[in-house]
Amino acid sequence: MVTDLSPEQLVKFARAHPYQRFPVVEAGKPVGILARKELEAALAEKRQPKLDPLVMCLPQETIGQLQSKLIESTSLMVVILDQPGGRVLGLVTFHDMLRAQVLLAREGAT
Repeated sequence: MVTDLSPEQLVKFARAHPYQRFPVVEAGKPVGILARKELEAALAEKRQPKLDPLVMCLPQETIGQLQSKLIESTSLMVVILDQPGGRVLGLVTFHDMLRAQVLLAREGAT
């Protein structure tokens, strides 16, 4: 998770993490998703990065609800929160969902 959008911290964060998208938390609250391309562009142009909208899901929601949110998400990521506007528990990417479906299909074929 990105908690500091200062240029110095973004450079350190980008070097330390190979991922393409990151949840952004400010003052303990999730506020959006930062894409690596946007992070790099913002650093090159010396400006604040633009965040993609946060798509969130609560633990009690169904896999079907999560899938719908994931499909609608522009970042291909859903952040799991403990409550609306609450603490980040984890995240699910489109790739995670595909991997799970492949595993289920393999198990069903055996």
